Amino acid sequence: MSRILIIDDESSIRLTLKEGLKDFGHKVKTAKNSKEAYEINNNFIPELIILDLNLGFESGMDLIDTLNQNNPRVQIIILTAYGDIKTAVSAVKKGVFDFINKPLDIDELEYVIEKALDLKIMKSKIYLHEKEKELNKMNFIGDSLAMKKVFSNLSKVSKMKDVTVLIKGESGTGKELAAEYVYKKSPKYNKPYIKINCAALPNNLVESELFGYVKGAFTGAESQKIGLIEAANEGTIFLDEIGEISNEIQAKLLRVIENKKLMRVGSVKEIPVDVRIIAATNINLEDAIENGSFRKDLYYRLNVFPIEIPPLRNRKDDIKALVDFFLEKNSKKFNKVIKASESFVEEAKKYNWPGNVRELKNIIERICIISDNKILTGRDFIASNNKSNIDMCEVDNFKIHQNFDLENELSKIEKEYIQKAIEESSNNITKASEKLNISRYSLMRRIEKYNL
Repeated sequence: MSRILIIDDESSIRLTLKEGLKDFGHKVKTAKNSKEAYEINNNFIPELIILDLNLGFESGMDLIDTLNQNNPRVQIIILTAYGDIKTAVSAVKKGVFDFINKPLDIDELEYVIEKALDLKIMKSKIYLHEKEKELNKMNFIGDSLAMKKVFSNLSKVSKMKDVTVLIKGESGTGKELAAEYVYKKSPKYNKPYIKINCAALPNNLVESELFGYVKGAFTGAESQKIGLIEAANEGTIFLDEIGEISNEIQAKLLRVIENKKLMRVGSVKEIPVDVRIIAATNINLEDAIENGSFRKDLYYRLNVFPIEIPPLRNRKDDIKALVDFFLEKNSKKFNKVIKASESFVEEAKKYNWPGNVRELKNIIERICIISDNKILTGRDFIASNNKSNIDMCEVDNFKIHQNFDLENELSKIEKEYIQKAIEESSNNITKASEKLNISRYSLMRRIEKYNL
């Protein structure tokens, strides 16, 4: 379903096109002149505009620049009579996607619309990819003293290609981002980089996944398999939530670090490996040593260069930069213009952020989903973070607001549950699908649908 604006001074054409395109599943609004068109373009933010060149006393050509200026990535299709072909060609040169002759064929129009929207999606993906690459150069956002210390340590250790790094910090602080920074800035950058969430690996598969196995090692081992550590040979392996692996696996990992060799399950042959280990944990490993759940000798081997990522509540000076970053990213993603006022940032600074940067990221994305173009105020933050609300769609009160769209509201709720399940499952798709009581395939389709 796409948002389409029809601009035509003939009411019969507006009605015919609106009903025809609604039958194809589109959400359609109409305008009869430039005044209505500009207002709808600014508030409705259509993905595609169908514009008649002849608007009575106005020319459709005069609207194109303003429509594009206020909605830069909108696709425009021109409606034209036979005698206006030259003008239509000029419009195409101004960036209009295509033109269609009157009288209209609704099937032909739908075909052109599909092509235009496909091109828009492709351009959006390219834009987001380029923007992501640009933003990734920043890696971390923040100018607080705490983050400057983190930047300095990451910069130092990244240049040392074989030094083991232990990244500590609460859930949601950005430990994975820190690990990627070390990898990308290291001499091993063009070598393999494998990320493993130790908590997401089933206990009965941890050993075979990490170290591999030989044919016949156990029932079902019908062929040899290379483990993830071996697959990262000459490169880097990131072991997230390292505190979740068993003592038995800890002992084998220790041997890999000390001897730079491993043995596949079912084999007695040692295989040399040259791999840099970056580990991360959100638990206190020293406490884990005390209670016997983590080996002291492995801790000392991992803790060669420790880096502590501070929680967001201890770096609140960075909140404004983070809010601006996530608003810019999501405004582009959802084709909106949403900014934050000082009062919004001040309210955000009052909050304790138990979920850290990840929680801030999710709140900003949720606000961008449900909000129209606006400047966010302190009230918007309080409303978005009100734990007493069941969800953002006010389902608890069953309010049907103006311009209510059931499909959109249900999609919002579905996306919220999916995001929550993925987060609670530490990005393990199988576990998340079990939480949601749907198949893994169904969850993957929904993840693709919502660009999660």
